[in-house]
Amino acid sequence: MFYLDGLLLLGLLFFRWALVDRMKGLIDARVFALVLLVPALLIFVPKVEMAYAVLLVAAMLARNRPELCAGYLLMLPMVPELSLEYSLGGLYIMRLSATSALAVGALLALLWTPRTTRLHSGKYDFAAAVLVLLFTLMNARGGEANAYLRGFADIFLTVGVPYIIVSRSIGSESDARVILSRFFLAGALAALIAIFEASRHWALYEYIPSHLNVSLRGISMLNVRAGFMRSGGPFLNPTAFAFFLAILPAGLWGVRSYFHALGYRAVMMLLLAGLLATQSRGAWIACAAGYCALWAYRGLRGRAVGALFGAAVLYTVASLLLPENGRLAESLGRSGAAVDTMDYRRALLESGLAQVRAHPLLGQSASELNVSMVELVQGQGLIDFVNTHLFVALSGGLLGFVIWLVIWGIPFAATWRHGARIGKSPASGLQVVPETMLVVSMVALLFTSTANRGLLWPVVALALTAPLLSLARQRQKSLDRKARPLIYNGGRSVNAAVSL
Repeated sequence: MFYLDGLLLLGLLFFRWALVDRMKGLIDARVFALVLLVPALLIFVPKVEMAYAVLLVAAMLARNRPELCAGYLLMLPMVPELSLEYSLGGLYIMRLSATSALAVGALLALLWTPRTTRLHSGKYDFAAAVLVLLFTLMNARGGEANAYLRGFADIFLTVGVPYIIVSRSIGSESDARVILSRFFLAGALAALIAIFEASRHWALYEYIPSHLNVSLRGISMLNVRAGFMRSGGPFLNPTAFAFFLAILPAGLWGVRSYFHALGYRAVMMLLLAGLLATQSRGAWIACAAGYCALWAYRGLRGRAVGALFGAAVLYTVASLLLPENGRLAESLGRSGAAVDTMDYRRALLESGLAQVRAHPLLGQSASELNVSMVELVQGQGLIDFVNTHLFVALSGGLLGFVIWLVIWGIPFAATWRHGARIGKSPASGLQVVPETMLVVSMVALLFTSTANRGLLWPVVALALTAPLLSLARQRQKSLDRKARPLIYNGGRSVNAAVSL
């Protein structure tokens, strides 16, 4: 506990130092207490149900909706999943987890905290509802009626509640500052933990699920690649942990005004170093895609194309020149266990595409896929669908896959249209955060499943899009009004442009 809280305290002090003076007050005593006390309580409580209660109460301790959302997003990536299934007489009843406890607590708090937003925060409510319905049908397909009810409850807590909380909590730029600063604080803390775990070969969060007697379902705490431990952090899974860390670096440009120049660079380097510590190639590729999207969004399309071309050339040269059994070659997937992982992904893609061609319209249920793709069934009797887009096409057919793409394509297109002016405009760049999060998420989901919070981050991006884009438009309109010439005596005009 002392090592964990010591690292978290160091991260809090570092992040507060990196902020400009007007922002330092957002990292106050309440934030310090939340970050330091919650892990300590999870370590000391004797039962997992008490851990759920701790998280539920912690999520409810907010004075207003921005504080509620900020605390929720701060804790989401900082606690282990602690997933536990409850049955009665052999009949599966429900699954509880740390994230569902946080969701219930935050949803209850949302009922009595005052509403602050007057923005078009519900613009993508229909898309979120369709997403909940789509995954409910895919996951419960082929089961009894109560399977659909249980599936809906699980997906609503995973998708619906985070969307509601985030989309209903931003009403002004001050609200956005509170929420986004805490979200990037969570990233900085997670990155510091990743660096420590990889360098010391020590899984800091391992003790929490083990002393609460929560099964990790085959997850290995000491996941080593190229001689270094792959950090799993609070997720206890390097791939899921890397997914979270990957969505942050490119989006940091959108909140660059929160930091002084040196602090911005320091936080950026910390996030990238933490991502490297997970040794997740899929997350590295997704993060690079996020940067390319950012540059293209800012009008720097030549830089984006050049970066893609340079990365391809660099990888090709490294693959040709590096020795087969070297550490770097293993990190790049050319030797060791990484080769087996790549072989499995290739087999999954080939077999999956064959099944999509065989059942193109509506796909197949999970039980049917276990039969038709039996050669890919893992030790637990399940197929590890480490490609979410392929899973959607298999379970929902091409109809479900098109719906899936439209859900994410609409908010992406909305922010992309605004990006044409962002490179030269002093208007708010906050909309860059959900834009890059969506790009990174869509690329990362090519390499992982929706398990362990995989679906959570694109949903947060979806919820952030409408309010942050509305704020950016308000800022742009304000700039346009101030830039109009004012007419004075005899038709003489004076440019009244004022830079923010």
